[in-house]
Amino acid sequence: MLTTIIVKIYNDAINTAEGLATTDVLTGALNRRTMLEVLNKEHERVIRYKQQCSVVMIDLDNFKTINDTYGHASGDELLVQFVNLIQDSIRKNDSLFRLGGDEFMLVLPCLNIADAYAFVARLQKLVPQVVNYKSVELGMSFGVCEMQEDETLNELIHNADTALYQNKLARKARTQL
Repeated sequence: MLTTIIVKIYNDAINTAEGLATTDVLTGALNRRTMLEVLNKEHERVIRYKQQCSVVMIDLDNFKTINDTYGHASGDELLVQFVNLIQDSIRKNDSLFRLGGDEFMLVLPCLNIADAYAFVARLQKLVPQVVNYKSVELGMSFGVCEMQEDETLNELIHNADTALYQNKLARKARTQL
């Protein structure tokens, strides 16, 4: 009986350590280290099985305003709301990663770029409806890329980041008109 208890305590400790090593403590989203592991596996599938995989880099709009106006605890609450919404909206084989601050990445296996754009368009409409604080609606800018066999993961991440930056500039230009 004592051995069973010790084994259970040991297994619980391992599970806790694994959870801390793979997830963001605040939001529960997967972390950057885990993202690189998942991207490597998906890239292997793209090469070996000729499957498609899209990635979406996400940056939350108006997040700095919320932190500056209402405090970091409010910002943290919104990050958790955002992650919960995304987790409820993605498929079981999709993964959400928090890269830091208000930047996230989605990895969408077996999804081509057109379908990834359609999915993000639905999210973009949903996020401000569900994730807001007082009078500030949270929006999102995004960069979508489809993983290519002949590109490195650094190139993929760079391309998604560049697409995000272009989307953010275009969204700002539209709001200033």
